[in-house]
Amino acid sequence: MFINIDVSTATMHKEGSLYQLYTSFFDDRKPKFDEDERQAFQKSISPGIRVRTTYSGNNAPIRMVKKLTTKTADKLTVAVKHPDGRSKTVTVAAHFNSVIGKSLSYPKIFCAEIGSDAIPLELCHVIPGQIMRKQIRSDKIKSARDFSNTNPAQRLERIAKGLKGLEYGQSHYIREFGIHVDSDSDPLEIPARVLKAPTLQYRDGSAKTAKSIKIEPTKPDGKWNIKNNAKLFMPATVGQFVVWNFENRMKEQHKISKVIKDLVRSCHSLGIKIPDTAAFIKLYINPQTDVSKLFEIFYPKKIGVTTLVVAILPENASELYTALKYNGDVKFGVATQCLRASKCERADTSFYNSVCLKINVKLGGINVVPVNVAEFTSESKVPTIVMGADVIHPGPGSEDSSFAALVASVDMNHARYVADIRVQKSREEMIVDL
Repeated sequence: MFINIDVSTATMHKEGSLYQLYTSFFDDRKPKFDEDERQAFQKSISPGIRVRTTYSGNNAPIRMVKKLTTKTADKLTVAVKHPDGRSKTVTVAAHFNSVIGKSLSYPKIFCAEIGSDAIPLELCHVIPGQIMRKQIRSDKIKSARDFSNTNPAQRLERIAKGLKGLEYGQSHYIREFGIHVDSDSDPLEIPARVLKAPTLQYRDGSAKTAKSIKIEPTKPDGKWNIKNNAKLFMPATVGQFVVWNFENRMKEQHKISKVIKDLVRSCHSLGIKIPDTAAFIKLYINPQTDVSKLFEIFYPKKIGVTTLVVAILPENASELYTALKYNGDVKFGVATQCLRASKCERADTSFYNSVCLKINVKLGGINVVPVNVAEFTSESKVPTIVMGADVIHPGPGSEDSSFAALVASVDMNHARYVADIRVQKSREEMIVDL
Protein backbone atom coordinates (compact mmCIF):
# COMPACT_ATOMS: atom_id res chain seq x y z
CA MET A 1 0.00 0.00 0.00
CA PHE A 2 1.24 3.49 -0.83
CA ILE A 3 0.52 6.83 0.80
CA ASN A 4 0.09 9.70 -1.63
CA ILE A 5 1.27 12.95 -0.04
CA ASP A 6 1.57 16.40 -1.57
CA VAL A 7 1.76 20.01 -0.41
CA SER A 8 -0.90 22.62 -1.07
CA THR A 9 -1.18 26.36 -0.60
CA ALA A 10 -4.11 28.19 0.96
CA THR A 11 -4.86 31.88 1.25
CA MET A 12 -5.38 33.06 4.84
CA HIS A 13 -7.12 36.15 6.17
CA LYS A 14 -4.54 38.44 7.79
CA GLU A 15 -4.89 38.96 11.53
CA GLY A 16 -5.66 42.52 12.60
CA SER A 17 -8.54 44.96 12.49
CA LEU A 18 -11.22 44.37 9.91
CA TYR A 19 -10.56 47.90 8.65
CA GLN A 20 -6.91 47.02 7.95
CA LEU A 21 -7.97 43.85 6.18
CA TYR A 22 -10.29 45.94 4.01
CA THR A 23 -7.61 48.46 3.00
CA SER A 24 -5.07 45.70 2.26
CA PHE A 25 -7.64 44.02 0.02
CA PHE A 26 -7.38 47.06 -2.27
CA ASP A 27 -3.66 47.59 -1.84
CA ASP A 28 -3.07 48.65 -5.43
CA ARG A 29 -4.89 51.92 -4.83
CA LYS A 30 -6.55 54.03 -2.15
CA PRO A 31 -9.95 52.52 -1.24
CA LYS A 32 -13.03 54.50 -2.25
CA PHE A 33 -15.40 52.76 0.18
CA ASP A 34 -18.10 52.69 -2.49
CA GLU A 35 -20.78 50.09 -3.20
CA ASP A 36 -18.66 48.08 -5.67
CA GLU A 37 -15.85 47.79 -3.13
CA ARG A 38 -18.28 46.89 -0.37
CA GLN A 39 -19.70 44.01 -2.37
CA ALA A 40 -16.27 42.77 -3.46
CA PHE A 41 -14.89 42.75 0.08
CA GLN A 42 -18.07 41.23 1.50
CA LYS A 43 -17.77 38.40 -1.00
CA SER A 44 -14.14 37.79 -0.02
CA ILE A 45 -14.93 37.39 3.71
CA SER A 46 -18.04 35.23 3.29
CA PRO A 47 -19.37 32.76 4.38
CA GLY A 48 -18.53 34.43 7.69
CA ILE A 49 -15.18 35.66 8.89
CA ARG A 50 -14.68 35.33 12.66
CA VAL A 51 -13.77 38.39 14.70
CA ARG A 52 -13.48 39.55 18.30
CA THR A 53 -14.67 43.03 19.26
CA THR A 54 -11.88 45.12 20.77
CA TYR A 55 -14.06 47.30 23.01
CA SER A 56 -15.24 44.30 25.08
CA GLY A 57 -11.86 43.34 26.54
CA ASN A 58 -9.63 40.31 25.98
CA ASN A 59 -12.33 37.86 27.03
CA ALA A 60 -14.81 39.00 24.38
CA PRO A 61 -16.45 36.06 22.56
CA ILE A 62 -15.55 35.24 18.98
CA ARG A 63 -18.37 36.25 16.67
CA MET A 64 -19.11 35.79 12.98
CA VAL A 65 -19.64 38.63 10.50
CA LYS A 66 -22.81 38.09 8.45
CA LYS A 67 -22.28 40.94 5.98
CA LEU A 68 -21.38 44.60 5.67
CA THR A 69 -23.98 47.32 6.17
CA THR A 70 -24.92 49.48 3.20
CA LYS A 71 -24.98 52.64 5.34
CA THR A 72 -21.93 54.18 6.99
CA ALA A 73 -21.44 54.44 10.76
CA ASP A 74 -22.36 58.14 10.80
CA LYS A 75 -25.61 57.49 8.88
CA LEU A 76 -26.79 54.17 10.31
CA THR A 77 -28.97 54.57 13.42
CA VAL A 78 -29.64 52.29 16.38
CA ALA A 79 -31.98 52.49 19.39
CA VAL A 80 -30.04 52.84 22.66
CA LYS A 81 -31.75 52.27 26.02
CA HIS A 82 -30.96 54.53 28.95
CA PRO A 83 -30.86 53.32 32.59
CA ASP A 84 -34.26 54.92 33.20
CA GLY A 85 -35.81 52.70 30.51
CA ARG A 86 -36.17 55.37 27.86
CA SER A 87 -34.95 54.65 24.32
CA LYS A 88 -33.07 57.08 22.15
CA THR A 89 -32.12 56.80 18.48
CA VAL A 90 -28.50 57.71 17.72
CA THR A 91 -26.04 56.95 14.97
CA VAL A 92 -23.72 53.95 15.29
CA ALA A 93 -20.76 56.35 15.30
CA ALA A 94 -22.21 58.40 18.19
CA HIS A 95 -23.05 55.24 20.14
CA PHE A 96 -19.55 53.80 19.92
CA ASN A 97 -17.98 57.17 20.61
CA SER A 98 -19.59 56.94 24.05
CA VAL A 99 -18.76 53.23 24.44
CA ILE A 100 -15.02 53.57 23.77
CA GLY A 101 -14.73 57.07 25.20
CA LYS A 102 -13.32 58.66 22.06
CA SER A 103 -14.31 59.43 18.48
CA LEU A 104 -14.13 56.73 15.85
CA SER A 105 -11.20 57.08 13.45
CA TYR A 106 -13.30 56.09 10.43
CA PRO A 107 -16.96 57.03 10.98
CA LYS A 108 -17.73 57.53 7.28
CA ILE A 109 -17.39 53.90 6.21
CA PHE A 110 -19.75 50.97 6.56
CA CYS A 111 -19.97 48.59 9.53
CA ALA A 112 -19.87 44.84 10.08
CA GLU A 113 -23.24 43.24 10.74
CA ILE A 114 -22.72 40.75 13.58
CA GLY A 115 -25.91 39.15 14.82
CA SER A 116 -28.32 42.06 15.28
CA ASP A 117 -25.49 44.53 15.93
CA ALA A 118 -23.72 46.90 13.58
CA ILE A 119 -20.09 47.35 14.63
CA PRO A 120 -17.49 49.66 13.00
CA LEU A 121 -14.77 47.78 11.11
CA GLU A 122 -12.00 49.35 13.20
CA LEU A 123 -13.45 47.74 16.37
CA CYS A 124 -13.43 44.20 14.93
CA HIS A 125 -10.23 42.14 15.30
CA VAL A 126 -9.82 39.30 12.77
CA ILE A 127 -8.95 35.99 14.45
CA PRO A 128 -5.77 34.36 13.00
CA GLY A 129 -5.71 31.05 11.15
CA GLN A 130 -8.80 31.52 8.95
CA ILE A 131 -8.67 30.15 5.40
CA MET A 132 -10.12 32.37 2.70
CA ARG A 133 -12.97 30.29 1.30
CA LYS A 134 -13.57 32.40 -1.79
CA GLN A 135 -11.47 32.63 -4.92
CA ILE A 136 -8.84 35.34 -4.61
CA ARG A 137 -8.81 38.41 -6.85
CA SER A 138 -7.49 37.83 -10.36
CA ASP A 139 -4.61 40.27 -9.84
CA LYS A 140 -3.51 38.32 -6.74
CA ILE A 141 -3.36 34.94 -8.46
CA LYS A 142 0.14 35.52 -9.85
CA SER A 143 1.46 36.45 -6.40
CA ALA A 144 -0.07 33.29 -4.94
CA ARG A 145 1.48 31.16 -7.70
CA ASP A 146 4.88 32.77 -7.25
CA PHE A 147 4.70 32.04 -3.52
CA SER A 148 3.77 28.39 -4.00
CA ASN A 149 6.03 27.63 -6.98
CA THR A 150 9.01 25.43 -6.09
CA ASN A 151 11.40 23.30 -8.10
CA PRO A 152 11.01 19.49 -7.88
CA ALA A 153 13.80 19.06 -5.31
CA GLN A 154 12.30 21.66 -2.96
CA ARG A 155 8.84 20.15 -3.36
CA LEU A 156 10.12 16.67 -2.52
CA GLU A 157 11.88 18.06 0.56
CA ARG A 158 8.66 19.71 1.75
CA ILE A 159 6.73 16.48 1.23
CA ALA A 160 9.31 14.51 3.23
CA LYS A 161 9.04 17.00 6.10
CA GLY A 162 5.27 16.84 5.88
CA LEU A 163 5.32 13.06 6.14
CA LYS A 164 7.30 13.24 9.39
CA GLY A 165 5.00 15.98 10.66
CA LEU A 166 1.95 13.77 10.19
CA GLU A 167 3.35 11.40 12.84
CA TYR A 168 1.54 8.30 11.64
CA GLY A 169 3.36 6.27 14.29
CA GLN A 170 1.63 8.26 17.03
CA SER A 171 -1.86 7.72 15.61
CA HIS A 172 -4.09 5.70 17.93
CA TYR A 173 -6.32 4.63 15.01
CA ILE A 174 -3.43 3.33 12.88
CA ARG A 175 -2.05 1.30 15.79
CA GLU A 176 -5.52 -0.14 16.52
CA PHE A 177 -5.66 -1.59 12.98
CA GLY A 178 -2.10 -2.93 13.21
CA ILE A 179 -0.84 -0.70 10.40
CA HIS A 180 2.79 0.41 10.27
CA VAL A 181 3.86 3.39 8.16
CA ASP A 182 7.55 3.50 7.26
CA SER A 183 8.23 7.25 7.38
CA ASP A 184 11.94 6.71 6.64
CA SER A 185 11.49 4.88 3.34
CA ASP A 186 12.49 6.53 0.07
CA PRO A 187 9.79 7.84 -2.28
CA LEU A 188 8.66 5.56 -5.10
CA GLU A 189 10.73 5.98 -8.28
CA ILE A 190 9.06 5.66 -11.68
CA PRO A 191 11.09 5.48 -14.93
CA ALA A 192 10.59 8.52 -17.19
CA ARG A 193 12.36 10.46 -19.90
CA VAL A 194 13.07 14.15 -20.39
CA LEU A 195 12.33 15.41 -23.88
CA LYS A 196 15.14 17.20 -25.66
CA ALA A 197 14.51 20.89 -26.33
CA PRO A 198 13.61 21.04 -30.05
CA THR A 199 15.08 23.06 -32.86
CA LEU A 200 12.37 25.50 -33.98
CA GLN A 201 11.47 26.46 -37.51
CA TYR A 202 10.44 30.01 -38.46
CA ARG A 203 10.01 31.76 -41.80
CA ASP A 204 12.89 33.82 -43.15
CA GLY A 205 11.54 37.34 -43.61
CA SER A 206 14.63 38.53 -45.52
CA ALA A 207 14.38 35.90 -48.25
CA LYS A 208 12.55 36.69 -51.49
CA THR A 209 11.31 33.13 -51.83
CA ALA A 210 9.81 30.80 -49.22
CA LYS A 211 12.61 29.88 -46.88
CA SER A 212 12.77 28.76 -43.26
CA ILE A 213 15.07 29.61 -40.35
CA LYS A 214 16.15 26.95 -37.91
CA ILE A 215 16.85 28.21 -34.39
CA GLU A 216 18.65 25.96 -31.93
CA PRO A 217 17.86 26.17 -28.20
CA THR A 218 20.46 28.21 -26.30
CA LYS A 219 20.03 26.14 -23.14
CA PRO A 220 19.07 22.50 -22.47
CA ASP A 221 15.88 23.54 -20.65
CA GLY A 222 14.48 25.14 -23.79
CA LYS A 223 15.23 28.80 -24.46
CA TRP A 224 15.58 30.34 -27.89
CA ASN A 225 16.98 33.66 -29.13
CA ILE A 226 14.81 34.69 -32.07
CA LYS A 227 16.65 36.39 -34.93
CA ASN A 228 15.50 39.79 -36.16
CA ASN A 229 14.47 38.54 -39.61
CA ALA A 230 12.53 35.54 -38.26
CA LYS A 231 8.82 35.63 -39.10
CA LEU A 232 6.04 33.39 -37.84
CA PHE A 233 5.89 30.06 -39.64
CA MET A 234 2.45 30.82 -41.08
CA PRO A 235 1.30 34.38 -40.32
CA ALA A 236 -2.43 35.15 -40.28
CA THR A 237 -4.22 38.11 -41.88
CA VAL A 238 -6.29 40.62 -39.92
CA GLY A 239 -8.98 41.89 -42.28
CA GLN A 240 -9.90 44.78 -40.02
CA PHE A 241 -9.97 45.35 -36.29
CA VAL A 242 -11.72 47.55 -33.72
CA VAL A 243 -10.46 48.90 -30.40
CA TRP A 244 -12.67 49.22 -27.33
CA ASN A 245 -11.23 50.91 -24.23
CA PHE A 246 -12.84 50.20 -20.84
CA GLU A 247 -10.22 52.00 -18.70
CA ASN A 248 -10.97 55.62 -17.82
CA ARG A 249 -7.33 56.71 -17.52
CA MET A 250 -6.58 55.44 -21.06
CA LYS A 251 -9.32 57.38 -22.84
CA GLU A 252 -7.08 60.08 -24.37
CA GLN A 253 -6.63 59.73 -28.12
CA HIS A 254 -2.82 59.75 -28.00
CA LYS A 255 -2.72 56.83 -25.52
CA ILE A 256 -5.00 54.65 -27.64
CA SER A 257 -3.09 55.64 -30.79
CA LYS A 258 0.18 54.52 -29.20
CA VAL A 259 -1.31 51.12 -28.31
CA ILE A 260 -2.50 50.67 -31.89
CA LYS A 261 0.82 51.82 -33.37
CA ASP A 262 2.89 49.50 -31.19
CA LEU A 263 0.59 46.53 -31.80
CA VAL A 264 0.58 47.05 -35.57
CA ARG A 265 4.38 47.42 -35.63
CA SER A 266 4.84 44.10 -33.83
CA CYS A 267 2.36 42.39 -36.15
CA HIS A 268 4.27 43.61 -39.20
CA SER A 269 7.63 42.57 -37.74
CA LEU A 270 6.34 39.01 -37.24
CA GLY A 271 4.70 38.80 -40.66
CA ILE A 272 1.05 39.26 -39.67
CA LYS A 273 -0.85 41.32 -42.24
CA ILE A 274 -2.91 44.00 -40.49
CA PRO A 275 -4.27 47.47 -41.42
CA ASP A 276 -2.26 50.41 -40.12
CA THR A 277 -5.19 51.68 -38.09
CA ALA A 278 -8.37 50.37 -36.52
CA ALA A 279 -11.65 50.43 -38.45
CA PHE A 280 -13.37 51.81 -35.35
CA ILE A 281 -12.07 53.18 -32.04
CA LYS A 282 -14.18 53.68 -28.94
CA LEU A 283 -12.10 55.88 -26.63
CA TYR A 284 -14.03 54.95 -23.50
CA ILE A 285 -16.78 52.48 -22.61
CA ASN A 286 -18.19 52.09 -19.11
CA PRO A 287 -17.14 48.64 -17.81
CA GLN A 288 -20.74 48.07 -16.65
CA THR A 289 -21.98 48.28 -20.26
CA ASP A 290 -23.83 45.27 -21.65
CA VAL A 291 -21.13 43.75 -23.86
CA SER A 292 -23.61 41.84 -26.03
CA LYS A 293 -25.19 45.14 -27.12
CA LEU A 294 -21.73 46.44 -28.01
CA PHE A 295 -21.22 43.55 -30.39
CA GLU A 296 -24.70 44.03 -31.85
CA ILE A 297 -24.05 47.73 -32.50
CA PHE A 298 -20.48 47.60 -33.79
CA TYR A 299 -20.38 44.16 -35.34
CA PRO A 300 -21.15 43.70 -38.13
CA LYS A 301 -23.77 46.37 -38.98
CA LYS A 302 -21.75 49.52 -38.42
CA ILE A 303 -18.26 48.60 -39.56
CA GLY A 304 -18.69 45.51 -41.67
CA VAL A 305 -16.93 42.20 -41.18
CA THR A 306 -14.39 42.37 -38.36
CA THR A 307 -11.82 39.67 -37.67
CA LEU A 308 -10.46 41.04 -34.39
CA VAL A 309 -11.70 43.05 -31.40
CA VAL A 310 -8.96 44.54 -29.21
CA ALA A 311 -10.27 45.40 -25.73
CA ILE A 312 -8.31 47.41 -23.15
CA LEU A 313 -9.48 46.41 -19.66
CA PRO A 314 -9.13 47.91 -16.17
CA GLU A 315 -7.85 45.98 -13.16
CA ASN A 316 -10.08 43.31 -11.59
CA ALA A 317 -12.29 42.99 -14.67
CA SER A 318 -12.86 39.23 -14.66
CA GLU A 319 -16.61 39.53 -15.33
CA LEU A 320 -16.02 41.92 -18.23
CA TYR A 321 -13.35 39.60 -19.62
CA THR A 322 -15.71 36.62 -19.44
CA ALA A 323 -18.48 38.57 -21.19
CA LEU A 324 -16.15 39.64 -24.01
CA LYS A 325 -14.91 36.10 -24.56
CA TYR A 326 -18.40 34.59 -24.48
CA ASN A 327 -19.84 37.06 -26.98
CA GLY A 328 -16.80 36.97 -29.25
CA ASP A 329 -16.17 33.22 -29.26
CA VAL A 330 -19.70 31.84 -28.86
CA LYS A 331 -22.30 34.35 -30.06
CA PHE A 332 -20.61 36.39 -32.80
CA GLY A 333 -17.65 34.30 -33.93
CA VAL A 334 -15.06 37.09 -33.85
CA ALA A 335 -11.62 36.82 -32.23
CA THR A 336 -11.03 38.97 -29.16
CA GLN A 337 -7.72 40.08 -27.68
CA CYS A 338 -7.87 41.62 -24.21
CA LEU A 339 -5.09 43.87 -22.94
CA ARG A 340 -4.70 45.06 -19.36
CA ALA A 341 -4.43 48.85 -19.27
CA SER A 342 -1.65 48.83 -16.68
CA LYS A 343 0.44 46.64 -19.00
CA CYS A 344 -0.23 48.86 -22.01
CA GLU A 345 1.02 51.94 -20.18
CA ARG A 346 4.51 50.48 -19.72
CA ALA A 347 4.56 47.94 -22.55
CA ASP A 348 7.65 47.31 -24.67
CA THR A 349 8.23 45.42 -27.91
CA SER A 350 8.42 42.02 -26.20
CA PHE A 351 4.96 42.55 -24.67
CA TYR A 352 3.32 43.25 -28.03
CA ASN A 353 5.25 40.41 -29.67
CA SER A 354 3.72 38.06 -27.09
CA VAL A 355 0.28 39.51 -27.83
CA CYS A 356 0.83 38.92 -31.54
CA LEU A 357 1.58 35.24 -30.92
CA LYS A 358 -1.89 34.92 -29.35
CA ILE A 359 -3.60 36.87 -32.12
CA ASN A 360 -1.93 34.78 -34.83
CA VAL A 361 -3.16 31.49 -33.40
CA LYS A 362 -6.68 32.84 -32.82
CA LEU A 363 -6.90 33.79 -36.50
CA GLY A 364 -5.73 30.40 -37.77
CA GLY A 365 -2.00 31.04 -38.15
CA ILE A 366 0.92 28.90 -36.96
CA ASN A 367 3.60 30.51 -34.85
CA VAL A 368 6.37 27.93 -34.99
CA VAL A 369 6.93 24.23 -35.67
CA PRO A 370 9.62 21.80 -34.49
CA VAL A 371 12.12 20.82 -37.15
CA ASN A 372 12.13 17.14 -36.24
CA VAL A 373 8.69 16.04 -35.10
CA ALA A 374 9.90 12.47 -34.64
CA GLU A 375 11.89 13.55 -31.57
CA PHE A 376 8.60 13.80 -29.67
CA THR A 377 7.12 10.47 -30.69
CA SER A 378 8.30 6.95 -30.01
CA GLU A 379 7.50 5.82 -33.56
CA SER A 380 8.77 8.27 -36.18
CA LYS A 381 7.04 6.50 -39.10
CA VAL A 382 3.67 6.10 -37.43
CA PRO A 383 1.17 9.01 -37.71
CA THR A 384 0.78 10.38 -34.19
CA ILE A 385 -1.80 12.56 -32.45
CA VAL A 386 -0.73 14.71 -29.50
CA MET A 387 -3.52 15.08 -26.96
CA GLY A 388 -3.90 17.07 -23.76
CA ALA A 389 -6.66 17.02 -21.17
CA ASP A 390 -7.49 18.89 -18.00
CA VAL A 391 -10.35 19.62 -15.62
CA ILE A 392 -11.01 23.03 -14.10
CA HIS A 393 -13.06 23.37 -10.92
CA PRO A 394 -15.07 26.28 -9.48
CA GLY A 395 -13.57 28.57 -6.86
CA PRO A 396 -13.59 27.75 -3.14
CA GLY A 397 -17.08 27.77 -1.63
CA SER A 398 -18.84 27.40 -4.99
CA GLU A 399 -20.89 24.40 -6.06
CA ASP A 400 -20.90 25.31 -9.76
CA SER A 401 -20.09 22.67 -12.37
CA SER A 402 -16.58 21.62 -13.32
CA PHE A 403 -15.39 21.77 -16.93
CA ALA A 404 -13.34 19.14 -18.72
CA ALA A 405 -11.36 20.07 -21.84
CA LEU A 406 -9.59 17.92 -24.42
CA VAL A 407 -7.31 19.15 -27.22
CA ALA A 408 -5.78 17.10 -30.05
CA SER A 409 -3.39 17.89 -32.89
CA VAL A 410 -4.71 17.65 -36.45
CA ASP A 411 -1.58 18.18 -38.55
CA MET A 412 1.76 16.43 -39.00
CA ASN A 413 3.67 19.26 -37.27
CA HIS A 414 1.51 19.08 -34.14
CA ALA A 415 0.92 22.84 -34.52
CA ARG A 416 -2.85 22.91 -35.15
CA TYR A 417 -5.28 21.71 -32.50
CA VAL A 418 -9.00 21.23 -32.09
CA ALA A 419 -10.70 21.38 -28.69
CA ASP A 420 -13.80 20.05 -26.99
CA ILE A 421 -15.23 21.16 -23.67
CA ARG A 422 -17.77 19.30 -21.53
CA VAL A 423 -19.62 20.20 -18.34
CA GLN A 424 -19.53 17.65 -15.54
CA LYS A 425 -20.32 17.23 -11.86
CA SER A 426 -18.74 19.78 -9.53
CA ARG A 427 -15.20 18.85 -8.40
CA GLU A 428 -15.19 15.57 -10.33
CA GLU A 429 -11.50 15.11 -11.21
CA MET A 430 -11.95 12.20 -13.64
CA ILE A 431 -13.08 13.18 -17.14
CA VAL A 432 -16.50 11.52 -17.37
CA ASP A 433 -17.04 11.63 -21.16
CA LEU A 434 -13.45 10.93 -22.26
